[in-house]
Amino acid sequence: MNFTAVLSIYTFAVDNSPTVGILEILPDNPMNVELQPVVRNMNPPLPIENQKGLTLIEIIAVLIVLGILAAVAIPRYMSFEANARIRAFDNGVKELNALEGLTWADHKISVSGYISDAKIFGSINYEIGEDYTWNTGDPLATGGTMVFKGDSFSLSRIVSNTQTPAIWKRVP
Repeated sequence: MNFTAVLSIYTFAVDNSPTVGILEILPDNPMNVELQPVVRNMNPPLPIENQKGLTLIEIIAVLIVLGILAAVAIPRYMSFEANARIRAFDNGVKELNALEGLTWADHKISVSGYISDAKIFGSINYEIGEDYTWNTGDPLATGGTMVFKGDSFSLSRIVSNTQTPAIWKRVP
């Protein structure tokens, strides 16, 4: 049994919704061909109809998550900032020790050689930067109080001798 099937695709609107229809030729009886429309909607329904925004529960969940993140992050940031200030101050103490060591070595290799800690202490400029300041009357040959960006730190100084330069340390 030989026959020819012809398919036509057309569009039309059902309830203001574009729809595709296919007319199928049924090969059951080639002499008496019937046309049957197969209707398929081009706009499938959304899983949630008329979703236009966030629900109150979703907003509250987001706020809770943000609150937890803030509760964890803010104290960590504060400890990072305090730790950074201490480390910056410790770098200032290293600078003081470098000044002491260079001045001590300069006196050691001079013609007169090492004379006394008081002479070395008197020849050093202890201004190590604009963020570092000394309390009034400091530094002393035994230590002093240095201020770094509003935070005060006590320092002790171990005096120099013929074998080692003076050493500055932060007093805990």
